[in-house]
Amino acid sequence: MPPRQVLVFGLGSPHGDDQAGWLVARQIAEQVVDEGLTNRVQVYELRSPWDLLDHLCPDAPIVIVDAFATPRSTAPSSDTPPTELPPAESSPAEVMLIEESALATSPLAARSSHGGSLPELLQLARSLAGQLGPITIIGIPARNCAPGSEVSNDMPDRIAYAKSLVWQQILRDG
Repeated sequence: MPPRQVLVFGLGSPHGDDQAGWLVARQIAEQVVDEGLTNRVQVYELRSPWDLLDHLCPDAPIVIVDAFATPRSTAPSSDTPPTELPPAESSPAEVMLIEESALATSPLAARSSHGGSLPELLQLARSLAGQLGPITIIGIPARNCAPGSEVSNDMPDRIAYAKSLVWQQILRDG
């Protein structure tokens, strides 16, 4: 039986730490090419989680990478003063690997900055596409998603850790 094709979706926007999903997806896409796995792994950078509905394949394992707001994140509508931001040096261990069954109680269950919620989206995906493979979500804590902001100083470590988690899922499921 040939290996299954794994679908990797990096969700993001051009706003600060919200780029994390895209940045992980780009690095994974490069590694897929380097490892000669382009026939086994498809990588997509999406602005909205709803866009992944256009790319679903029955039984394909899915990995979704997205930044999530922490209680002290700044977003365009936030009134949080800068003094309440987390320390500049945060641990990559704060990156979360969430299986679909645990998604409803995770920080990623709240409304996405991209519109809608992942649990609602995945429920719709299952009703439209039928049987889906295992779904894993990699959540990267975002400190600053304000328009025009750059990626936080600690984000490269989180992105590297998230990339390693995605790669483990590819090797497990592919």
